[in-house]
Amino acid sequence: IKKAFKDCNIQYRPKKVIDTLEIFKIAFPTDKSYQLSELAEAHGITLANAHRADEDAATTAKLMILAFEKFEKLPLDTLKQLYYLSKQLKYDLYDIFFEMVRQYDAKPLDKSYEKFEQIIYRKQVDFKKPTTNYNGSLKSLYSKAVDQLGLTYRPQQLYLAETILDQLMHSEKAMIEASLGSGKSLAYLLAALMYNIETGKHVMISTNTKLLQSQLLEKDIPAMNEALNFKINALLIKSKSDYISLGLISQILKDDTSNYEVNILKMQLLIWITETPSGDIQELNLKGGQKMYFDQKIETYVPARHDVHYYNFIKRNAQNIQIGITNHAHLIHSDVENSIYQLFDDCIVDEAHRLPDYALNQVTNELSYADIKYQLGLIGKNENEKLLKAIDQLEKQRILEKLDIAPIDIFGLKASMNEIHELNEQLFSTIFTIINDSDVYDDDIHRFHNVFTFETKDILKDLHAIIDKLNKTLEIFNGISHKT
Repeated sequence: IKKAFKDCNIQYRPKKVIDTLEIFKIAFPTDKSYQLSELAEAHGITLANAHRADEDAATTAKLMILAFEKFEKLPLDTLKQLYYLSKQLKYDLYDIFFEMVRQYDAKPLDKSYEKFEQIIYRKQVDFKKPTTNYNGSLKSLYSKAVDQLGLTYRPQQLYLAETILDQLMHSEKAMIEASLGSGKSLAYLLAALMYNIETGKHVMISTNTKLLQSQLLEKDIPAMNEALNFKINALLIKSKSDYISLGLISQILKDDTSNYEVNILKMQLLIWITETPSGDIQELNLKGGQKMYFDQKIETYVPARHDVHYYNFIKRNAQNIQIGITNHAHLIHSDVENSIYQLFDDCIVDEAHRLPDYALNQVTNELSYADIKYQLGLIGKNENEKLLKAIDQLEKQRILEKLDIAPIDIFGLKASMNEIHELNEQLFSTIFTIINDSDVYDDDIHRFHNVFTFETKDILKDLHAIIDKLNKTLEIFNGISHKT
């Protein structure tokens, strides 16, 4: 529009500018895509002819109304923080938040929320103890289920459910091969439910894909609840590192990193935590720099006193969870720290033949070019960037104020960092050259390109060079004990 006005010699100088993409990222932090057509579909807005100017504009307006209505319903403390953070954005969204704060109808905090430090979050509601009263057999339970769900009665499906139940009741291990389309999901769900009804014991079901996880939790189990008139307590179970803690969010909000994407992330976290019942970090669909920043914060986070960790909510409610749903990756990674898995008495592993793939991934270390570049970027390449800038300021302060501390070799550090960047480029250039000259095997399932046989001499040489330089540079950093 701006260009079109300029071409027509019309002065286009709006006093205020807001960016709809910026608004939608903040308002809808769990959306998987911010393309207009996908946003519209996700929020139930009809967009019949995408890329037509009038329809795109109308759809964008409807989404903006949804976003602003969502902002207006937020607690006052959350709105205030969004206002202060929005001052660091590229456009003028802070004016909108200022007016919302100014016109806010003061009232006590809604009972559906609780407060941790400066963070308002959705209150976690404990599971009630399950009351699944049923005195019949598995056969009658199966008959009722297929009848209410409008499915075909299949003796083989019932036999599969009875076989699984029998193994669970006798604490025996079994390997069962079920043909495609045999209805195994319903079979093992009914077996797990019947086992819980008869013994009170909890069952973990591990699936190969997130898609099947979603199907079980969002479709199959709710359908069984309705058909059987039960309330089955089922929950997605992951590793501890997959769940947020409010102390971590607090630390991120206090971080003074000056970065646009990080600022957007802070605002997304403030809104997401007022909505999520689970605290599952993957709901945020973090990518690129946001994900790298977030992962780094998780690695360096020291738990705050009286921290609220969403994983502890699951542990607290474990005894009331009849069926836990997980996937092979999390099952393989379960350890003493992820003791939630130990609270389930038995486990049904769907598509167990895929377990070795996940076991291999657990003992495989991944070297990522993008991750290394990001970590190096946190230090900076010159005295005007990131950590090097802070050290340069300290050195200037030492000189000006004649502080009794050891001099800092800024130029030596800068030269070392530049050399590390060059060595990193050389390492991945060597890897790329070797891959180009090798036999490559495509893995269509995981979208990987595998090279199984290659010479490691040149790679190890480059690796040793970069590790040696990193260690020498770390010695310089370790010698800087002054607070920066």
